[in-house]
Amino acid sequence: MKTGEIYIQSPFLNFDQSAPKVVVSNLISGRSFEMGETVVSMLRFFKKPRSLDEFSQEFSAYSGHYQKIIDFLYQRGLIYDAESPEAFTIGTVAVKNRLFGAGMLNPEKEENRIVVTGIPFGKGHGRSANAADFPDYLREYAQRIGLQALSNSGMPYLGPGLDYDNLKTVLKSLKDAGNIFINTNESTPFIYEKIYQVARNLFEKGNRPVFIGGDHSVSFPLIRAAAEKYPDLHILHFDAHTDTYTSPYDQIDHVHKVHHYGNFMLHVLKLENVRKVWQFGIRGLHNALETGRPKRTIYWAEELKSILAKGESIPDLSENVPFYVTFDIDVFDPPIAPGTASPVVGGLDYSEIRTLLTSLLKNRNIIGADLVEVHKQYDTGDVTVQLAITVLLNLLSHFKVDNP
Repeated sequence: MKTGEIYIQSPFLNFDQSAPKVVVSNLISGRSFEMGETVVSMLRFFKKPRSLDEFSQEFSAYSGHYQKIIDFLYQRGLIYDAESPEAFTIGTVAVKNRLFGAGMLNPEKEENRIVVTGIPFGKGHGRSANAADFPDYLREYAQRIGLQALSNSGMPYLGPGLDYDNLKTVLKSLKDAGNIFINTNESTPFIYEKIYQVARNLFEKGNRPVFIGGDHSVSFPLIRAAAEKYPDLHILHFDAHTDTYTSPYDQIDHVHKVHHYGNFMLHVLKLENVRKVWQFGIRGLHNALETGRPKRTIYWAEELKSILAKGESIPDLSENVPFYVTFDIDVFDPPIAPGTASPVVGGLDYSEIRTLLTSLLKNRNIIGADLVEVHKQYDTGDVTVQLAITVLLNLLSHFKVDNP
């Protein structure tokens, strides 16, 4: 920090003075801190925008310590740069029901972790914004059926071929960063930029993040961030759709135009560091005219069913490269996954997906993943969220734990 910079107190603070020491809570991160009266008075000094020069003059008696105090307040989101307020909103909000009883991520101290992060955003979908509810829906359902302490109990049976010992190790070390902070007053381009910034911060610290969407538009900023960290990135995309579609509107070039759930993969394929994309489960009349694109291989749903029935393997996956997995729940057949806004008949069943995930992910370097497009409003009997949890556990069983 520079002495000329201007800082201001966060508007999302709560001061509890009932305890011997004042407890200051950050309502964005959910974290609380005990403080003495002197530090509290320093924090309150920033109710108006103040420079560090002004601060040092006001608290000259603490000249040997004030920089450490300022760093403490800034790093915990209690004050922020008044001239760059957008930076303040790039973060995550703590959640009550952390997934599978995971510990809360401490971003200042913890690195090289497997981290769950929710993205409550659905405005990138053309039919329903309800996917924004999925992160909390998934956590709450897992809590309701007693999965809040999986690492300390017996593993549910998810089918043959899974490394249950590794899954238990993953769950013991799992961290939950909460949900990305998204306000309804923020523009869609800014929200995508925030998603990218949060993902970039996680990847830069060596974490292996698992993002819970959200509609599928969120995957582009996530993969963009992953590709900056891993210059030889390979993508495994499970979906009923190629998500490389265009419309007359997409051809209109204007300053506010952004990608969406139906064309995010077009943008992914343009990323220089994305070397190869494999798409699995594609089907439907809307894909009848889909043509080949550089860097992409499609495995159609019927083709996959035949390969899996014969016990054959996918022949051309690269070895010893980083993989990112993006999983749209509509890759499943609609009767077993009704809770999605873009269902397509003829999808895969759970046994086929489980076998496919094991075949593709075993012993691979999985650096991150996302699970998207569960829409609670369409989820009759909670069957889709059950399936989503099962898929998530399958994915996690293939992650490598760098920091047990």
